[in-house]
Order: sequence, then structure tokens, then C-alpha cells
Amino acid sequence: MSERILWLKTHALLQDETINCLQAASYEVDLVDSLEQVHPKLDSGDYQIFLAPLQWLDQSCLPLIQEIRRKYPHISSFITVEVSDMLQDLPASTAELSLLLVNPEEPTRLVAAIAKALRRQKKEEHSSSEELQQIQKELFRTRDHLNILLDSTMDAVFTLGTTLAITYANRGAKSMLGYSSEDLSAMYFEGLLRGAEEESTLLFARLEEGAIQNHETELRHKDGRWIPVIMSLSKAYDHLGNFMSLLAICKNITKQKQLESELKEKIVTDSLTGLYNQRYFYDRLAEEIERARRQNHPLSLLLFDVDHFKTYNDTHGHLEGDRLLKTIGEVVRLCTRDYVDTGCRYGGDEFTVILPETDLIHAKNIAERIRASFERYAFDPCTLSIGLMTYNKKTPHREASAESFIRHADEMMYNAKRSGGNRVYIYDADENHSLSES
Repeated sequence: MSERILWLKTHALLQDETINCLQAASYEVDLVDSLEQVHPKLDSGDYQIFLAPLQWLDQSCLPLIQEIRRKYPHISSFITVEVSDMLQDLPASTAELSLLLVNPEEPTRLVAAIAKALRRQKKEEHSSSEELQQIQKELFRTRDHLNILLDSTMDAVFTLGTTLAITYANRGAKSMLGYSSEDLSAMYFEGLLRGAEEESTLLFARLEEGAIQNHETELRHKDGRWIPVIMSLSKAYDHLGNFMSLLAICKNITKQKQLESELKEKIVTDSLTGLYNQRYFYDRLAEEIERARRQNHPLSLLLFDVDHFKTYNDTHGHLEGDRLLKTIGEVVRLCTRDYVDTGCRYGGDEFTVILPETDLIHAKNIAERIRASFERYAFDPCTLSIGLMTYNKKTPHREASAESFIRHADEMMYNAKRSGGNRVYIYDADENHSLSES
């Protein structure tokens, strides 16, 4: 198929011989004789070349050529300049346009100039095409490399749209949370967050100050459990500085949390009895008193020690004394509620039990069960003396403190011991602080 030329007619250059030469070189030539005809003609025909003089009548053709290059990038457009024109007299705006130096008396040179210009342009286009293909190959290689890197990490990596819709999730995200690519592509990120919409709103507000580092949260697994993670979140922008997407990187810290829990457990646990230690007792008692006061629930405290422990320890040795104390730890665990009541080694052979939401009657039953259970182990002559203090809505406000709880329970314990031991004494605030023996 021959290449088609659209030529803006000029009186100086156009001769039949010139057109004949172009046609002989397999170009199809169409002529237009006004600027207004150029665009309709280019729109209606498949042209590869457009020629125009530097000046058409009193008008410059430079704006026309520039517009054609923008609107029809597939068309090679040229300014024709007669050899008699001096190049230094040409406007500076022609510097980036292709120029064909034409001698009206030698039309074959116009043909050669067009062919040369087209060859150069095709070479440039080919070079640009090869360069573009090379750039695309590099981009594909970079993309594949990044995908391999992202899929090689066990961290969950998400890209999110401006509405927090999940647009990408790596293999680590799918492995960590149990969802498929199809599952995640239909989800919004806030649906994974422990704090849901409230947390995502907070995160968006924090992003106004910059990227977020080490945000601790939990992500929902497909089976419903929660995975503790540390998350980094940052905004991505396009070349114009417009907010385009979010990048979220989440590191699973389940093992770290387990280690922290185990370490905390060791810190607050008595190594001999397995009960909590005195430090934990004070913190937990203060928390339970505040909760009981706020929710108007009863709260009871047992404080007890071992009768004649020193005698037993001196007679049977420290190993047997340790065995006795370990047995008390087992008795307390068996006689109290898991994850509700709190048994503690208060110090030496003294122990406490915090009984949330437990009134005096039920607390007395638990105390009696602990006393009787230990007695059955027959660590003669050892028994337990137990003091009991209960807080309820009738308890005076001044009595609702950790110091008051411990003081009254301690008084009851020593009253039980002075009364012969192996019994439970109850602090009764309703009867003028009188003592009741069980």
C-alpha cells in the first residue's frame, strides 16, 4: 500500500512535474488550497505525510504543523523551505520541526528529501519502540521480582484503595488469615480490624501526620479467631501528588504475645505453689474492689495461714514443709473457680483468695471447703485458720478499700487462730463489727 501525502498547495513549489515525481515514487498526492480544508481532509483520509510551506499567503503554518503533530501523531508532517530561503532567517520555533529544503527546479530532490525524512523518522520510531519495549520488559521483570519478594515474606502485605477496599494481598496475608485471593478482593480492610470502622477512622486521622509505624492491633482470621499483629501503614501518591492508595504491612506477633504472657505469668506467680504472688494480689484486689463498687456486686476476700507450721517445718524438714505449701496451692485451685477467683501466696505460710461477685454465704462455703479439704491431707498438727471479709452494697464506703479488706480479713484470721485454729472467722459489718465463728 502506497503512502499518502496531503499537500497544502503553494504557487511557488507545486508543479505538475513535482507531483509526477512523487507519484512515480509510489506516493499518492492530494492537494488542499486553504488552511480550513486541512483538518477535515486528515480526518477523512488515511494519510502518512503532510506538507506545508513555511508561509501560506500571509499566515505562518507553524501553529498548524504543531497542532497536527499533537492531534495526529501517526502522520509525518513537514515544513517545506525553498533553498533560496536562508535558514538563519527562519523563526526559532521551527527548530524542533522537520524541514525539507526544496528547489522548485529539482522535484526529484523533494522526493529524496521526503524519503530520507521518513526513513529517519521510522528509524527513530523503531528505536523508540525498541526502547519502549525494553522499558516494558524491565518493568515486567521488576514487577515479577517484587511479587516474588512480597510472596517470600511471611508478613501480610496489603494495598488498599482510598476507600480501604483491598486491591492486593500477598501470599503471607492469605497464609496468615486463611482467606483466598477472591475472598480478600471482595473485602474492605476495616472488616479485618479488631476495632472495625472506629479503628480505621482513627488510623486515617493519624495518617494526616505521616506514616504509621508499629501500630498494635488484631486481624480477623477466616475461622473467627484474632491474630495479633504489629502494622505499618503509609499513603502512596501519584506523580501529581494525589493520594492514590495505602500500603499496609502486618507482622504476626502471636509467639511474641505468648512469650510476654508466659514471662508475665512467671513474674506474678509463686514458683513453689503455682499461685499468684503478693505483688499480683495487691493489683488484682484493687481492680476487683473498683469493679465491685462500680457494678454494685459483692466481693469477698479470704486470708489464712497454717496453724503450727513452724513446728511441722522444724520437725519434718524444709522439703516436707514445701510439700505442705504446694498442697495448699492444689487445694485452693480445686476449691475455687478457674479464671474467676484468684488464689495468692501472701507470704511464708499465709495465703489469700479473692472471690469476685461472691456474697458472704457463698464465700463462707468456699472457705469451709478449703479448710476441710486441707485437713483431709492430715499434715498433723497443721490446719488452717481463715479470715473472711465481704463487701456488698450495704458496706460503708470507708470500708471499700484494699487496706480495709486486708486489715479486717487479717483480724479475723488471728481471731480464728487465737480461738484454737482450724476454723473460719467472718467480719460482719452489719453487726457493729462483731466476730462470727463458723
